[in-house]
Amino acid sequence: MTRYPDAFDPSRRALALLVAAALAVAFLAAPPARAQDVSDLTVRTGRLETMVRQLSGQIEQLQFENRRLS
Repeated sequence: MTRYPDAFDPSRRALALLVAAALAVAFLAAPPARAQDVSDLTVRTGRLETMVRQLSGQIEQLQFENRRLS
């Protein structure tokens, strides 16, 4: 199995692209910043962070399974 440096690990790169896309959508969809908007963005960012943690866990599980099957 080819081992990639962390910067070129395909799963990390895919996750980074997913996070960047999600953040772009979240910020582009948000109206101009006001106190409530900042609060909403904080909540959205928290949800995105939770999603990133969950997806990272899934990636790690799939990588483990792939190594086990190899």
